[in-house]
Amino acid sequence: MASCYVWQNGDYGVPKKIPKSLAVPLYNVSRRLGLQPIWCYQSAVLSNWIRKDPNRPVELDNLEQLMPTPGGRDGKIFMLLSVQVEADFAKAIKPLLLSLQYSSEQNVESLIEQLVSITEVVKNMKHSMHRLHEINPSVFYNNVRPYMKGWDKSNHGLPSIVYEGVSESPIECLGGSAAQSPSLQSLDVLLGIRHEDEKQQYLDDIRSYMYKGHRKFIEDIQRASTVREFVVSSSSNELKEAYNNCTKAVSDFRSYHLQIVTRYILIPSRDGRDSDTSTRPDLTGTGGTDLMAFLKGTRSSTMDHVI
Repeated sequence: MASCYVWQNGDYGVPKKIPKSLAVPLYNVSRRLGLQPIWCYQSAVLSNWIRKDPNRPVELDNLEQLMPTPGGRDGKIFMLLSVQVEADFAKAIKPLLLSLQYSSEQNVESLIEQLVSITEVVKNMKHSMHRLHEINPSVFYNNVRPYMKGWDKSNHGLPSIVYEGVSESPIECLGGSAAQSPSLQSLDVLLGIRHEDEKQQYLDDIRSYMYKGHRKFIEDIQRASTVREFVVSSSSNELKEAYNNCTKAVSDFRSYHLQIVTRYILIPSRDGRDSDTSTRPDLTGTGGTDLMAFLKGTRSSTMDHVI
C-alpha cells in the first residue's frame, strides 16, 4: 500500500511523506521482522502466497496471492512464478548442506553426488522461469515494475521519503529486486563465487532486505564452505567437472535472467511511447543498480570461477 501510494502518479507526483496511518505499521512490522520498511522481495513474493490445494505441490498453477499485485494477471504470474523458483531451490538445501560436510571430510565421491544434485536443481529453476513468457512485456514494464521502485539516492534525484510518525528525516530504501532472494547468494557462497568489489558489496548490503534467518543461512554457509578450496586442491577430474557444471548452471541461470530483462525492461523502455522526456526510459534496476552492467558483470564473474 505504501509503494502504491508513493508511485501512483509515477515520477512526477512523488509525495514527500508516507502518511502516519501507513508509515507507522509498515516501519514497526518491518523492524520486528528484521526487514527494511518497503515493499521488498520478501513481502511481495516469499510471504505473499498460499496453495489452492494443500495436497498439491508448490507450482504456479496451484498458487494464489494473499495480497494482489499491481498489473492484474501479469503481475500475479510474475510474483507467483518467483515463488515456484524459490520452491525449486528448496530442493538444493539438503545437498548444499551435505556438500559442506563432504568437502570438509574430503569425500570426493559423495561431494560429486551432491554437486550433481544441485546442478539439476538450478537447471529446474531456469526451466520454471520460461513461463515468464506468458506475461505481456508492456504490462509488466508499465503496470508492475513502477511500483517495485524504491526511494533512494540512485533514483534519478527523486527525494527520499519521510515516514510520518516515525522520523522527521527522510528514510532511503531500495526497491524490490530478485537480488533480495537468498537462493543465488546461497549458491555463490557455497561455490566460493565472489564478484567484482562494487557488485559484491551491493550483494552483501542487500542482505539487509532479507529475513534474518535467510541472512544467517547465507553467512553460515559462507563461513563453513571449503568446497572450492577442496575442488582446486583435488586431483579428481570428475570432481572438477561436477563443480564446473554446477558453476556453469548458475551462470546459465544468470544469462537467462539477462534475456528476461532484455525482453521485459530494455525493449519496452525503447518503445516509441518513451521517446519524449516526460516518460524517459529507466534502466536503473528497482534494487538501485545499473541493471544490465550488474547482471552481465555477475554472470561474467560466475564463469570466471570455472576451474
